[in-house]
Amino acid sequence: MENIIYNHLTGKGYKVDVGCVTLYQKDDEGKTTRTTLEVDFVCNRGSERVYIQSAYSLPDEDKQKQEQRSLTLTDDSFTKIIITTDDIPTHTMPNGIIMMNVFDKYVGQVFDNRYKITKILGVGGMAVVFLAQDLLAFLDIGKHAVQPLVAVGINSFRSDQAENIAGNNAYSMHGVIHGVEQFRIAGKRHR
Repeated sequence: MENIIYNHLTGKGYKVDVGCVTLYQKDDEGKTTRTTLEVDFVCNRGSERVYIQSAYSLPDEDKQKQEQRSLTLTDDSFTKIIITTDDIPTHTMPNGIIMMNVFDKYVGQVFDNRYKITKILGVGGMAVVFLAQDLLAFLDIGKHAVQPLVAVGINSFRSDQAENIAGNNAYSMHGVIHGVEQFRIAGKRHR
């Protein structure tokens, strides 16, 4: 996951470093102890700075606090983000830290000038599956013409493997695409 984040940031023109935050605390005997906490990504572009923590999963409150700790100790007002694979909506926490899913950046993007990603369906194994609209195809159902939905699987398969898995409906430039049998018109599900 860190490679995905790093490649995305460098592609956007950020200079990316690892950061350290030093924390001094007194123990039960009154002795001062020093702890060094790591910030996974310190991203700089011009006068802009962003701190990012990468956590594969945040299963409980203790893990969330652990990931937030180094970000809250930076003592500045630059943007702070925690990125995870957990199925969470992007939101800002009361302390100002933004929580987001690593694949949210794909939602709204158009692949190959044809497939517009609308939603993350699932993450697992070696693939991410998205729901997408096929912008070049239309289904005529009476008075309405709608764009069919497709499932887009971005994975690590080679293109010949993708075709074997998906049959004739494979699209392997960006992953495997399968037709979705149901679509919605005015909130109603149709087959």
